[in-house]
Amino acid sequence: MKVSLPLAIKIDPKNQGVLNGKGESLLLLGKYHEALIAFMRETEINRKDAMEWLTGVLL
Repeated sequence: MKVSLPLAIKIDPKNQGVLNGKGESLLLLGKYHEALIAFMRETEINRKDAMEWLTGVLL
């Protein structure tokens, strides 16, 4: 069963995977500000995972 990102976020607004998927999708669409907001929400949920991801991107 496929679920749209807005519906998945509505069902579980703290799902990091869904927020990450939304951010990545928005990046591909060139909607950088909206993507940043999605990534920031993901970061607020779990700072440790976000820092690990950022470290991997910077290296």
